[in-house]
Amino acid sequence: MTNYTHLIARTAAATTPAHERTLHQVALKRAPADVARRLNFGTVGSFYDGSVSFEQFGRDAGLTNWAIHESPVQYHDAHGALRSVADKKVLSRDDSGARLGVVGDKYKTVQPGDVYGFFKEFADAGQMQITHAGLISGGEKFFALAQVDASFTLGDDAHLGFISLRTSADGSSATEAAFIDYRLACTNGLHITNERAIYRVSHRSMFDAQALRSKLVECRADYQVYADDMYALAAKPVTPEMAGIIIAGLVNPAAVDYATGAVDGIAMDKARESKGFASMLSLFSGAGRGAMHDNSRGTMYGILQAATEYYSHHVAARSDENRFASAHFAAGAKKKILARDLLVDLARR
Repeated sequence: MTNYTHLIARTAAATTPAHERTLHQVALKRAPADVARRLNFGTVGSFYDGSVSFEQFGRDAGLTNWAIHESPVQYHDAHGALRSVADKKVLSRDDSGARLGVVGDKYKTVQPGDVYGFFKEFADAGQMQITHAGLISGGEKFFALAQVDASFTLGDDAHLGFISLRTSADGSSATEAAFIDYRLACTNGLHITNERAIYRVSHRSMFDAQALRSKLVECRADYQVYADDMYALAAKPVTPEMAGIIIAGLVNPAAVDYATGAVDGIAMDKARESKGFASMLSLFSGAGRGAMHDNSRGTMYGILQAATEYYSHHVAARSDENRFASAHFAAGAKKKILARDLLVDLARR
């Protein structure tokens, strides 16, 4: 193994004056059209541009013009008699009759209108602005995304806070809410905490809107910690050689032991041959949106943005829906969180 302790040195990160790091409120009523234009989720869902009412957008996004209908699972036996399966039920759309999933009889259904309606009281109070909502796989999964009244700036970069709420009607996922930070330069989304969800409840329990409201109160403090971490990353310069090693370690964790600085040559070669490594290195080196901003160019913040842009927009997927779901709720979201945690740890050594 080659040792790169000299590249992964324990050096102090530069600091940024506290007043520059403080979160500030966003004038939400002036923001939705601009935010909607800049968020890029391909063909997934609908964007709210402020031109219609909250209620009309819910219908346009496909969340409030239908409901989930529950029916027993039935079959004809060998003698032609119609029988029911006692512990199963079918969930379907009440408008088209399309089947969404077969679930257990104790499955607690969350209606798409409930997910969308959760944001109404916050929107009415000016604390959130719905920006994006829609269906995945025709309603098997559905989600809504709202901008909250908190943000921070880092050099040329504007960061905005969002709450996402999603659930399923096919038994594939729980009901989850997450606080996600979006960097507008590249519309990279990154969860602000180590857990993908700030609130999670399985479909064996009822969705508790009040419990979620309580969680949202805690998010502002978490967002301040996240902002401080981003400043620390922007203040940590990296050489091209060090950037390549770190990116290879993100692609293949076996390639680098960050505690000792040791690099496994075989694992490193395997990582460098991957499409993910080539894409992230290219994004970091200048191809990424906002990669040449002063705070990104040649810094750990730039490596993080390259990784989040890759998993948000460039990683191979069967469809825009699959890429969106992965980046926000599944494997892609987890990989972005791991990248952030690693880089923050390195920057703060």
